[in-house]
Amino acid sequence: MSYSVDSYKQGENFQYDKLIYEFIVQNRNSTIFHEPNFNRIVSNHFHTKFIFLIYSKNKIINGICPLHQIENRFYSALRHYDVVYGGWLFLDKKDYSIAHKLIPIKSFQALKEYWSFPDIFNDLSQLKFKIKTKTAFVELEKELDLIFQNDIQSKRRNMIKKALKNDLIIDSGGEELMPRFYNLLSYTYYKASLKMRPLEYYTDILKHYYPKNQAICMIAKKNNQDLSGILLLRNKNFSQYWLGATNEINFNLGSSELLQWEAIKWSKKKGSTYYDLCVVDPEKLLNISRFKLGFSKTLVPFYFTNNKPILFRIINKLKKSK
Repeated sequence: MSYSVDSYKQGENFQYDKLIYEFIVQNRNSTIFHEPNFNRIVSNHFHTKFIFLIYSKNKIINGICPLHQIENRFYSALRHYDVVYGGWLFLDKKDYSIAHKLIPIKSFQALKEYWSFPDIFNDLSQLKFKIKTKTAFVELEKELDLIFQNDIQSKRRNMIKKALKNDLIIDSGGEELMPRFYNLLSYTYYKASLKMRPLEYYTDILKHYYPKNQAICMIAKKNNQDLSGILLLRNKNFSQYWLGATNEINFNLGSSELLQWEAIKWSKKKGSTYYDLCVVDPEKLLNISRFKLGFSKTLVPFYFTNNKPILFRIINKLKKSK
């Protein structure tokens, strides 16, 4: 059986545009981070060269992978721009064994970051990835009462009840809430020494996906004071807890817990199969991981690898020495 890997830029061929969308919609592993429009927004804001790799067997599409290029570096997911997942989507799970070999780079280029998606359906543990990390999932096909009682820890359940008792209000919507959320995010990122991205970036994501019921911003407030906020992204497979933010005047009122519960309910109502808490890393993010694990007992791995040829390393070292 012969196979080929071709690169394709969105808009070059309408038929390919259609086939890629159909492939993503039909693939139960796909996330919103695989979608052409999401990657187009990322590329427009951060000036990357964005393409899809298309893996074909006997001239039939069997896999796709979004890929961004910055100078001579390639990324399947731009984590530093809040693109959490990426990687190949295949029709045949056996093809995952060669996924890391199917991103063609030249000797002076590098696959800087290859991040897979969290594959709950296939065992990818035998693949030659350098790093394995995890995320936590909530199965949304269960009844809400069972999720509340069995998946959520008693401490978090009590905080949700406390938030309701203290009359916290949840505002939900699209781009009109972004200035308020961005204020919360700015404080959170400042405390964590993280670099902020432009307000317009997140606004454009919401502007595109909120009307499609694929994104939402939620903000918890009390007495007209914003306490915490979250941004959610979803498709029929996964609803992702994309971004979270809070401020120093939360006073342990349970606003973050209440937002997670509202996010789970919204995700289930909109028809996603799983709610993804997006990265559980106790070594680097202990407190955040403890919080997330209060809402799920189901841990799912995803993977990282890279490829830096010798010539790329030499060229990069020479550039740094100048």
